[in-house]
Amino acid sequence: MVIRVGPIVTKVRYDQIQTVRPIRSYLSSAAAATERLEIRYGRYDMVHVSPLDREGFLRELEARCPVIRTQP
Repeated sequence: MVIRVGPIVTKVRYDQIQTVRPIRSYLSSAAAATERLEIRYGRYDMVHVSPLDREGFLRELEARCPVIRTQP
């Protein structure tokens, strides 16, 4: 998965994604919205995203990475 924020590009391998959970945060982040998804991957890495189609994004992510844990 490629995450772009302006000139910054982060690449996350699907096989490294461990959990995805919704969060609400007002802190500055790559995700512009306050309603975000927190994706934990690798050993200690994490990124926040705010996809336009949240449900579609989660369906596609689960299809590409069926072993991830999605938290409500």
